[in-house]
Amino acid sequence: MNNTIKNKLAVITMAGVVGASQAQAVGDFEAGIGYMERSERAFGFIKAQGVVYEGPSISHKIGLEYIGYDETLDSALDSSILFTTLVVNYEVELHMSEVLSVFGGVGLGGQYASLDSPVGELDNDIYGYAQFFVGARARLAQNLEFKAGIRRMFFDDYELLGVSGIKQKQTWGFDVGFTLRF
Repeated sequence: MNNTIKNKLAVITMAGVVGASQAQAVGDFEAGIGYMERSERAFGFIKAQGVVYEGPSISHKIGLEYIGYDETLDSALDSSILFTTLVVNYEVELHMSEVLSVFGGVGLGGQYASLDSPVGELDNDIYGYAQFFVGARARLAQNLEFKAGIRRMFFDDYELLGVSGIKQKQTWGFDVGFTLRF
């Protein structure tokens, strides 16, 4: 129940960022899926960005990204750890042509780990998260682009059920998605 409320709050926050950026009519919204190489986990992401500066061949953006995934601990006991990540990103995008652009950036934020079971949330912890990323976008239509990227993901240790120093493996994430420009 708590995770449902927290996920709804994250979606509402993202909608607010998109709405605020849309009022300025300079920004983009991105959504997609990815795969973490070392932990062999899939993840989903949504991102809203506002353009801070845009020239003929370069854009500087600041945005908020939500990354979510889970890790099944024991399928028989129906227990898992749900990870909810909010990241503030800085991105530089180079427009190579009318169709192709490349980008790179860094992000800092926090990650919420929640140990869930059939009886509800057993424990949770909040800890740091960082990333750097690069990729390319290809224009499919006037305001729609396909995006492919790679990111290096860094996680702090966290604590669940009194056990401290639990580690996620630092990993490379490969992702694809679509960017809607407004």
